[in-house]
Amino acid sequence: GIGNSQVPTNAMLGGLAYKDSVGEVVIDKIKAKTADTAKDVFVYDTRKDSDGGAWRHRTQNTSWYNEGASATRGSRKEFPAVAVIVAKTDTLIIYDGDEPNLPMWMIFEANTDSQDLFINDSSSALESVAALNGRVFVGSTRTSTTGNITGIDFIGDRGGMVYTSSSDIRTYAGGVGQRNDGLGNYASTSNWFTRGTIVNRNVDEVVMTVLPNAPIDSATGLPIPTIVLATDGGTSIIKDDGIVIDLNDSLGSARPTRDVIIRGNDVLHWNINNGTIQQFFDILSDGTGDSTNDVRYNYSTGGGHGSMENISAILRNSGDGPFKLAAINPKSFATAAQSGMSIIVDGVTRTYSDGNNSIFDSRVAYVTSDYNTGYMYGDIRGAFLSSTDDTNITGSGDGYVTGNDSTFG
Repeated sequence: GIGNSQVPTNAMLGGLAYKDSVGEVVIDKIKAKTADTAKDVFVYDTRKDSDGGAWRHRTQNTSWYNEGASATRGSRKEFPAVAVIVAKTDTLIIYDGDEPNLPMWMIFEANTDSQDLFINDSSSALESVAALNGRVFVGSTRTSTTGNITGIDFIGDRGGMVYTSSSDIRTYAGGVGQRNDGLGNYASTSNWFTRGTIVNRNVDEVVMTVLPNAPIDSATGLPIPTIVLATDGGTSIIKDDGIVIDLNDSLGSARPTRDVIIRGNDVLHWNINNGTIQQFFDILSDGTGDSTNDVRYNYSTGGGHGSMENISAILRNSGDGPFKLAAINPKSFATAAQSGMSIIVDGVTRTYSDGNNSIFDSRVAYVTSDYNTGYMYGDIRGAFLSSTDDTNITGSGDGYVTGNDSTFG
């Protein structure tokens, strides 16, 4: 229109009249690569957030939105729809994945000043990163006596950290826009994402999920994610109410874990010391670290051979590792080692009793460079995929079958 009080017509607006206020975001394929020596990379697609990424358009009042372009800040104001987050040993870099050339959007200096948002020092190394609902969490390892998980909340414009001792739950004194300004931090019994400490100072893996009926954060307007951490002393879960629980190894000791995944309400991790994949059934819904529902997927030929073992064995030769885990759906997951890949599908009943390897209704398939199997149920000894070629087999000697002859030599 031409006047402050005039209502524009569709003809005045042109094509804009027919666009939704929040529509589909079309993003070109990324055609760039970075020269970073990355410890971890996380592609954060905000369209998968609880509000579809709409939070990106209501952050104009934050310190980081109004930050000027610099060596640690790109020129674009709003958070990218797709962000490529790279954790280097001493730096966290967020790249703008909406642009094919992948420009830098924001840098967090991690090892320059212990008073920055990242409360780190020269003994620290960033190891892992994950993001969800406007929050980014970064795991670090340290050679000193304390370690951390650092949280960055872009909607609430705040940062914080939790160590392994009760006095080391800390909140950064500035906003995200002052992340590298050395404003210091203060200790409290809790901060915006945790009311407890983690089990070990070295955090090697971070994963996140939003559970059904998760509480809404008043500062962000979005459901609060649940955070799961694999550490050198076991796995810690920071629940959406801030309470921290540690998963108790049913073998009775704190053992290092890696490659933790969330599958529905279940948490799975690789227990490094005994080489098994451990699954905690419904641990996110029952809210305890009890090992009653801890089931191990072992690597012995016949499946589980100890207490609380699944009868379906994962494919693993002695000495193989590390494992890589991936959730397929709430009933299935895949794990890989040097020997090959195992695809596990849990059964319906999940029937078991303490001290009894009685889970018989799961199934497993193996995929290797030399052969694949079909799904093998329970304690089956083999399932073989044969050729559909009906040409008669010729040969002689033990082990040969000719045509439809069922008589072995």
